Amino acid sequence: APGRVGFFSSEEDVESAVARKFLAGGFLARFIADAVGEHLADEDNNGEITSLELSQYLYERYRTSVRSGSKSDYVSLSDKGLNYQHLVVDRYAISPYEVIFK
Repeated sequence: APGRVGFFSSEEDVESAVARKFLAGGFLARFIADAVGEHLADEDNNGEITSLELSQYLYERYRTSVRSGSKSDYVSLSDKGLNYQHLVVDRYAISPYEVIFK
């Protein structure tokens, strides 16, 4: 919907892997909790997290944690092994500089 940001843990035709190494269901929930709860996405340390800051933080966490992980970090979703999961962001007319968390 307009005025919202959508963060998705994979493309619509790719199943999202389970984050075994975090003893959790999925990577995206954990990464957002860290980004907002621990203020890790507040790149300029001004007490606000913009859409761009959150997106960049999540992309980087996916790149370093999901894409570079080993098979033991995941619960296999099929007999084909690891999938090609990555973060998908839809901003729906929100400026990258719009503050979404304070």
